[in-house]
Amino acid sequence: MSELKDIGIISDAKEIMALFPTVRSVQSFYRLSLLPQLMAAIENNIESNIDDDDDIDRSLKIRLIIPFDKAIDEITQKFRQNKGILVNYVNEIKEYSIDRSVLLIIDKKISITIGINEQDDINNNNNENKNNNLLMSKSIFLYNRDDNEASKSAVFSHITAFEIIWNQAETKKMIENADKAKEDFINICAHELRSPIQPILGLSILVKNKIYDANQLEMLDVIIRNAKRLKRLADDLLEITKIESNSIKLDKKKYNLNAFVNDVLIDYSDKILKEDFNNNYTLSIIKSIPSDTVFFVNVDKDRLTQVIFNILNNAVRASGDAVHDGNLENVTIQFSLTQTATKEIQISVKDMGPGIDAQILSKLFTKFITKSGKGIGLGLFIAKSIIESHGGRIWAENNKEEKGATFYFTLPVLTQSQRNDDIRKILVVDDTPTFALSLKNTFETNDKYTVDIHNNPTTMLQKFVSGYYDFVILNIEMSETNGFDLSQQLRKKDDRVQVIFMTSGGTNYEPLRELYGISEKTHFIKKTLGAEKILKQLNALAGEKQRVNQI
Repeated sequence: MSELKDIGIISDAKEIMALFPTVRSVQSFYRLSLLPQLMAAIENNIESNIDDDDDIDRSLKIRLIIPFDKAIDEITQKFRQNKGILVNYVNEIKEYSIDRSVLLIIDKKISITIGINEQDDINNNNNENKNNNLLMSKSIFLYNRDDNEASKSAVFSHITAFEIIWNQAETKKMIENADKAKEDFINICAHELRSPIQPILGLSILVKNKIYDANQLEMLDVIIRNAKRLKRLADDLLEITKIESNSIKLDKKKYNLNAFVNDVLIDYSDKILKEDFNNNYTLSIIKSIPSDTVFFVNVDKDRLTQVIFNILNNAVRASGDAVHDGNLENVTIQFSLTQTATKEIQISVKDMGPGIDAQILSKLFTKFITKSGKGIGLGLFIAKSIIESHGGRIWAENNKEEKGATFYFTLPVLTQSQRNDDIRKILVVDDTPTFALSLKNTFETNDKYTVDIHNNPTTMLQKFVSGYYDFVILNIEMSETNGFDLSQQLRKKDDRVQVIFMTSGGTNYEPLRELYGISEKTHFIKKTLGAEKILKQLNALAGEKQRVNQI
């Protein structure tokens, strides 16, 4: 059977509409020459009309609907360069009746469904000559010519389907362009806002530190408070740009979540409440943080702090509204840290405000949603993006039996430590990497221990997590520092961790106990014993520690 161009199907056409439902259909029909034939047809049409100024409308117009995929980007590049061919990208249309069939509509009078058999495609792909014979036996079905009413109806239905998909793609393109313009505008505004804010804020604080007049101090406090508010707005706008461009980056590290949130709450109470809220009522944050179980998470510290501050700010504002309405005199915000049945960590913040308006509850975490008149509704959208990027969830609901609302978010738990936990966490600090690694490999063979090693004492101190380790094994003789000095610095971070000193043997360190205030119960282990014998001593120490904890 002849090719399309040889039988006159498209040689005299004025308009061609082609729908490729899947990536596979594009790849198959490119190999079988349909796309190259369409390109050749429009080039021939342009050449034949190049001197015909009286019949410009005869120029062939081709519209292609193609699923976007990097695998076919090189193919579509050729067509996007031709002014006579318009291309719209869509998602794959899997519900199309035959996922490897192409719908071809000629001059809105003829519709053709071109299907390809798997074996035809394989044979053609393996054929070294590749004769590009598109209209192969049992691979093409021609129907719906404009020769009777039934055919007209079928052709019209195909045209309608094509136009609907085309218009949807055009609308999506317009929305994406509008969103891009909006993002560019927001980004420019945010940068322009930040430039004057910093000197206003910095100089106001500098002036405040040099004057003592109460009225002037009060006015400066107003300037500083509002400059900070404007700075947060600019920061939020820039954050939105990062989120929508998928350029937000997380610097995740392991943290003791119990200690982390406790520090955040202290910091919030000491700084944010005093500096950013001019409250004329009593406000207290009641925290419920487990003392018998310590949870460890892998998070970006600054980002998680940002989320907690944002939710607390909302709770303070909501509770303040209730005070101003005369419904409250003293405000309490309840902050809780719990573990869910799915082994996630859940943090909740419960306020005593008027609750969340029913009209915005379902879209609370979308952009620019607010009814309070305070802020522009970006904080919760940013919080949602941050929590979800950590693998968690965030939501809110009105309290059922009392006033106010509760905000919740979850985080995946990295690990948890309980008083009688069978798994012991060990930290080995030794500037001899091979020996430290041999200890780790030996300790972790019996499934009783999990071991972290550090070869650089300074880096270890920066990353040390208070409350996480059961034992810290310190090499006494290290080039950068000695184990005794390092233990003193560790004690400032965690005074409960049990330190074991590791020596090369032959030196009496007993006189140094008194100098460094080291307890006689502190253990010394000789490196010369080897990893296996050190493991036996560690097992004995772990058993002793467990018996003490049980008493």
